[in-house]
Amino acid sequence: MAELFGDGVANQYHFEHTPERMRPAFYLNTIATMRQRTSWTIPVLTAFLGVAISVVSKRDSKRSLDTLRQGEQLCQGTALKARGKDYYAILQNDGNFVVYRSKLFVKENAIWCSNSQGIGTAPYLLEVSLIGEICIKDKDELNVWSSWGPESYVKNPYKGAPNIPVPFRLVMQDDRNLVVKDKDNRGVWSTRTTL
Repeated sequence: MAELFGDGVANQYHFEHTPERMRPAFYLNTIATMRQRTSWTIPVLTAFLGVAISVVSKRDSKRSLDTLRQGEQLCQGTALKARGKDYYAILQNDGNFVVYRSKLFVKENAIWCSNSQGIGTAPYLLEVSLIGEICIKDKDELNVWSSWGPESYVKNPYKGAPNIPVPFRLVMQDDRNLVVKDKDNRGVWSTRTTL
């Protein structure tokens, strides 16, 4: 399952079916290697789910580990992590987006999920739209789940609005809540999982 990347470093956690543009480059848990052109690599395997998690390094991107901004994508097997706590929001390999209260990704530690597992075709990716909507898309770029979908408990406040306060960002907070915030730092959607 190992594949060589351009710099000649083998990445044993690479998903062979994942297109080049969606391949995770950094993994979370313990520092495994130091490389000259990339910041750091951290591997983690979740025994119960068999999920490899990746988080983009601050040095390689302006993205912090707790935030996903418009124009960025969270690929399957990648997570946002709260800054000061062990709370994670992970896009799992089955297409389900889950918030966990521990770095042990088992059913008992899940506190919220999108219930989108098995819909569409892997690989999946998650992004924040121009109107502050969180969307999970499959390999054919079809919407699998949306935060403003029919099951949403909140209606999109910006649908049809002339002046949308962009940019939006998705933040995994230390209070265990996953929140979409606008440019004025107002929460427009959340998982309602605050302690």
